[in-house]
Amino acid sequence: MPVWLNLPNFFTFIRLALTPWVVHEILAGRHASALFWFIAAAVTDLLDGAAARKLALGTQVGAYFDPI
Repeated sequence: MPVWLNLPNFFTFIRLALTPWVVHEILAGRHASALFWFIAAAVTDLLDGAAARKLALGTQVGAYFDPI
């Protein structure tokens, strides 16, 4: 497994993948669905931060992608 592919980065990439879906749902007028996916993305942000701190798994890839 590549060094950059760890649990916190996995959660970050899930969050990035959900972003276009949330925008699509908003533009389609499906606001309840958009809210659901937005909350799911927010949960991945919480899990990402908790895993990175608890497991001390910081990478340059994560430092770049997490703020995005």
